[in-house]
Amino acid sequence: QIMDFQIEIPKEGQIANNVRRSVDAGQRRSSQPLVATEETLVCSFLSLARTSFHGSQQISTPRVTTSQIERQTPPHPGLGQSDAMDLCGHRLHVWSLAGVGTSIVVKLNPHGGGKKRKTIAFDCGVLPLNEKAGGPVILGVDAVFLSHTHVDHCAALISVARAKGGTLTCYCPASAVAALTALRDIYAKLDAGDPCIAEPESPEPAAAGAEKGRNERNPFGLTIVGVPTPEPGAEVEVATVGGGYTVTAFATDHRIDSLGYVVRSTRKGSILPALKNHKEKIAERAKQGLPIYGEPTVTVDIVYTGDTTGDGLVPVPVVWQARLLIMECTFFTGVSKSSKDAAFAKSRGHIHSEDVASFHHRGLLDATEQLLLVHFSTRYTGQVRELARAELPEALHPKVVLALGAMGGRDCSLGSLFGQHQGGGEAEADDLNQEAAGSKQ
Repeated sequence: QIMDFQIEIPKEGQIANNVRRSVDAGQRRSSQPLVATEETLVCSFLSLARTSFHGSQQISTPRVTTSQIERQTPPHPGLGQSDAMDLCGHRLHVWSLAGVGTSIVVKLNPHGGGKKRKTIAFDCGVLPLNEKAGGPVILGVDAVFLSHTHVDHCAALISVARAKGGTLTCYCPASAVAALTALRDIYAKLDAGDPCIAEPESPEPAAAGAEKGRNERNPFGLTIVGVPTPEPGAEVEVATVGGGYTVTAFATDHRIDSLGYVVRSTRKGSILPALKNHKEKIAERAKQGLPIYGEPTVTVDIVYTGDTTGDGLVPVPVVWQARLLIMECTFFTGVSKSSKDAAFAKSRGHIHSEDVASFHHRGLLDATEQLLLVHFSTRYTGQVRELARAELPEALHPKVVLALGAMGGRDCSLGSLFGQHQGGGEAEADDLNQEAAGSKQ
């Protein structure tokens, strides 16, 4: 349905100038000669059609039937284009559209320890782009955490590993490891070792017992690690990502095996009061192996729910302890015939705006500092702000941030957390990036 169009392969010698120019441009970027055969032309048209579908551009050629594309095209600026958001001290690039793609890249605040910011990704369905450099920010990730393996949440994984160079570790539900590994190996055979991808100057050292780096068996350097499904309400350890951050996982309720993820930071405790300004006492206690600092502070910085029902989150205590809660909200009640109720959302393994309102009324969101809602259905394109304002409790608005980049809008706060606007139409929506940085409108 998405790619419903026809291409007529031109006869030999009849090559459109614009397509030849596209092929020539590709040749300049490649170290290998590129021949404008019928096969490469078909690939060029396919790429153009996909870009046009996701970029709201029309395909100006009589050889392509675009009626289906035009009828379904959401008005967002381009696949993967994403502005940066600063939430609870972390920088996020979010591109999320239900059924199309979800990638959430998080550059963690270094307050957990260390000077360099660690970067992780929740799901890998598209390539979020850096708004300044125009490059895929996801290529800088240290690890990818897949909530589940529906295509819109994992389709870009192989591309990211291939383009990133070096190594990449992907954590996913244990039941998906065999399929993802097979997929990786199939793509490796199809790819046949592209010489355009440069090897990193300083490859990461191989970890004991792990197949790290690019080699004949794993040319993309992609290591896939299975995460066992925790007991309901419990967590399992997943990874230490550095900078004082650890990641755990909890089970969620979706149509296939799925996980949510928790990012915690550990800060060193303060020096004991009796030792302040007493270097000799500190040195003496250090020699004796006695504690110098107080207990470390552990904070639940981020929780990512992935796709799940509301009922799947309620019994998980850690979800409601997060400073930043990234939660899917696929469906709203709305007023159109295409809108769905909470029962339908539950049957499809998703969260409805009624669930979010219920979480608030039950006090589950009291400790949440910021609630980032993602994964909206395309049926609500251009309506999410109004629907969220109408269907979510007004007292919750100051905490709510809507990830609208995939729909062509600006990520915005419903309340005054990033500005003075309260409610109103789309024209009053704050630019989260500008307000978070204190920039002028």
